[in-house]
Amino acid sequence: MLYQLGQWWPLLILVLGGLYTWGAVRVKELAYQAAARRCQLEDVQLLDQSIALKSLKLRRGPSGSLGLQRQFAFEFTSTGTQRYQGWVIMQGQRCLSVELPPHRLQ
Repeated sequence: MLYQLGQWWPLLILVLGGLYTWGAVRVKELAYQAAARRCQLEDVQLLDQSIALKSLKLRRGPSGSLGLQRQFAFEFTSTGTQRYQGWVIMQGQRCLSVELPPHRLQ
């Protein structure tokens, strides 16, 4: 019986890895949408149509529940010549903040 249970570990690991990946892709899409909305509000251009995961931490959210907090980085421009880096902080599938550093206005 124990031998038979041992055969299922690779499948279990594969399924858990797939579920994590599927969830991570969804969170990345939500972070990109949040960055795009903020850039539109600030009248700056989101560059490269991409966002990159910079950190992954186990943190308590605003409701007190434990979950994954992800920080994503993206680049934007306000002048067309200079690039600036912004950040999106996600707690689970909830956007906590979108930060744009000081930048030149057009």
